[in-house]
Amino acid sequence: QALGHHLAYGGKHVSDFETREDKANLKRMGIPVYAPLADGEKINKLKSKSLLQHRFSQSSSHGSRSTVDVVFMSLWFWSTTPIPEDFIPLVRSLTPKAKIIILTDDVHHYRMSLMSTDRTQIEKTKSRELAIYHASDVIASITSEDGSRIIADLTNRFDRVPSVHHLPCIRC
Repeated sequence: QALGHHLAYGGKHVSDFETREDKANLKRMGIPVYAPLADGEKINKLKSKSLLQHRFSQSSSHGSRSTVDVVFMSLWFWSTTPIPEDFIPLVRSLTPKAKIIILTDDVHHYRMSLMSTDRTQIEKTKSRELAIYHASDVIASITSEDGSRIIADLTNRFDRVPSVHHLPCIRC
């Protein structure tokens, strides 16, 4: 908010990691909450559209922004269909000027290669993961090693590589 962006929160599922108090705190800070955005694994397009087309009534000191201009998504492969896989096409169709930032906690296909010998599954995950990164505007990695690995993988497959940034660990 300090940078002039209005915030809204959308969660794919109701999670054990978020409490009613978390959502109440967001609302107290003036952040609209749209969650859950999915019915099981299926994305509820009407709820998602409401989030992406939210109209912010207030203007900021950095000028007036009334629609979504940045969408921040986390990438997680381990338990569900990754959020960006479902939402990037929807974001691009409803808010084509919005910048998409992917936060990745891991290079998933690399970690999978350390834990499994199933080359077919590893390559499938790698293709999906790199497609998500390629479709974004900015990638935020937790470690510089992950960021370097992502850049190398993308450079080997695509002409255009999104901007990759390492986020320093705040509470390590």
